[in-house]
Amino acid sequence: HILYEGSKKLIPLTREVEFLNLYVQLMRLRYTRKVHINVDVPPQFTDIFRRAEEYAQRYFGNLRHDPSCGTLEVSGERYIFMRAAAMSVEFTDLLISLYSDGSESEARRLSANLLFDLGHAIGKSDARHFHAHMGITDPVERLSIGPVQFAFSGWASVKLDERSRVMPNENFYLLYEHPYSFEADSWIRRGRQATQPVCAMNAGYSSGWCEASFEVPLSAVEVECRAAGHAACRLIMSPPWRLAEHQGQYYKAAAAENPGAARAAFQRAWEAESETRIPEFFQRKRLEDKIRRNQRHIDMLLGERAEKELLLQQKDQELAALRAELARRSAQE
Repeated sequence: HILYEGSKKLIPLTREVEFLNLYVQLMRLRYTRKVHINVDVPPQFTDIFRRAEEYAQRYFGNLRHDPSCGTLEVSGERYIFMRAAAMSVEFTDLLISLYSDGSESEARRLSANLLFDLGHAIGKSDARHFHAHMGITDPVERLSIGPVQFAFSGWASVKLDERSRVMPNENFYLLYEHPYSFEADSWIRRGRQATQPVCAMNAGYSSGWCEASFEVPLSAVEVECRAAGHAACRLIMSPPWRLAEHQGQYYKAAAAENPGAARAAFQRAWEAESETRIPEFFQRKRLEDKIRRNQRHIDMLLGERAEKELLLQQKDQELAALRAELARRSAQE
């Protein structure tokens, strides 16, 4: 295309579309069965994740890109391309500029909360789509397609720690890394040093996927981030009411295991952990649940009071009737 068309000032759109279609077909060769997606998991999960990888290769191998219609489809499902930085460092910068008269830390917190909420919602939606498409019901199998789909979609690769406990109850605990996180890369490629972990969408998406897989409320928080100068993007996932507990235990253990400056950094993080907020989505959710519980309690009390008032009214009417009857009989006598 470049050899024969590059010197021309005008190129027919049909030729451009033909070139793009050929290019897409060429790129499909990248997703043959020979491609291995690196999802690092404990040995007991190897077979399950291998099956998930084979499925994802078939799913993403069916790619159709038609620029003339403005469509990109994978196995018949519509997809869109987005720049990674627009959903990370640039989004944060935008909110900081909008909150120029306020606190920069509040703007950063708002950015992280919005991105987490968005990622969490997308993760739950994608999980339900793939679970239905694959016809799987086992929670661990449901989880397994997540990291593979995550890698194919360009979010990050995934490494699960063997200390993780995957179970459909409040003891669910996932310690994992997101090598090549698109959010951390966005900051690093801009030459920017973040003052706190930035992989909010990664945390939201992964917790949303696992929540849909295990049908247990889950949240995630990033405890180390490459964009903030750490060696890896490491996250913790658990039910939201246990997240602060696991986060504190992680920082305490990391401070004990790491010497020198790293130990001091983890010690400061551990001491500041009590001020750490879990993602805003779950704060609002818990507040809404509490309001609903209180409202139900009020309604119940009001209902009981109404019943008591009605009963008292009936008793008063009965008492009045008895008094009238007694007065009538007394008058007859």
